[in-house]
Amino acid sequence: TGCDLNTTGKDMDILVSKTPYVLAGIGSSVDTNVATAMTTIGSILGVVEANDLDIKTQTFLVQGCGKVGKHVASSLASLGAKAVFTCDS
Repeated sequence: TGCDLNTTGKDMDILVSKTPYVLAGIGSSVDTNVATAMTTIGSILGVVEANDLDIKTQTFLVQGCGKVGKHVASSLASLGAKAVFTCDS
């Protein structure tokens, strides 16, 4: 898990002390935006695989092209998606 809405640095410190599966971002060399994007990509690839689809025949729309969305869109393009569109409105 990672820091999100309604969690604080103190909340994340508690979680870090309980489990290694936390990306608090504070004091970390990991870019949490990239980590979030890669989690999204992993989910997309899971759906593609579970439905026996070929990513090269799929068209994607990424809502928001900010800190996370830009990584999602570029990763989908790198993976060979048929088309990747972005919308930031």
